[in-house]
Amino acid sequence: MLIDNLHRIDQTITLYLNSLNSPAMDKFWQFVTTQEVWYPMYLIIAGCLIWRLGWKNGLIVIASIALCVGICDQSANFMKVTVGRLRPGYSAEMVLGGLNVLEARGGFYGFFSGHASNAFSMAVCMILGFRNDKSRTYRVFEISILVWASFVAISRIFAGKHYLGDILVVTIFGICVCFLIGKLAAFVIRKWVKVPAEPSPSESPANPSQES
Repeated sequence: MLIDNLHRIDQTITLYLNSLNSPAMDKFWQFVTTQEVWYPMYLIIAGCLIWRLGWKNGLIVIASIALCVGICDQSANFMKVTVGRLRPGYSAEMVLGGLNVLEARGGFYGFFSGHASNAFSMAVCMILGFRNDKSRTYRVFEISILVWASFVAISRIFAGKHYLGDILVVTIFGICVCFLIGKLAAFVIRKWVKVPAEPSPSESPANPSQES
């Protein structure tokens, strides 16, 4: 069957990627995949959103990020139970093939990755959020946050917790969901903020050169 063939291909690719490990890289991926170490970064970015957009618009964007994370996280939980695809650590083929596991195996099912969904949902919403600031561009931040999300997602393969397919599917899903919510947040911001109208010529101050 097609699904069985795709699963075997996914196993082969995942096992190959997982085998590209070393003691130093294992420590690096363990650091990247630990969610708690990124909490200070989230707080700093939240503060920057409020600073650059104002507290009202900043809170709208932060709320959109929280909504995206909630949707993607709960969708991941729902899919895990519905699809019922065992994590690599519970697969005899993967374990016998030399799977390198860096943390506890966790729940039985892994399709799709909650870590990856949370990372990409936050990254996309942050990018769209900062784009509400029309006074400047944030290209370096956008590239950096996408690289960060990619590293978090890939770390789940090196930790032995997810297949590559788990990561790819949730990345596409997360980007689509967060693009819609990010655009909704931008719409709310446009409606919320009343941009002062430019004064008409009759309301403009008199030209000093015309004063006696």
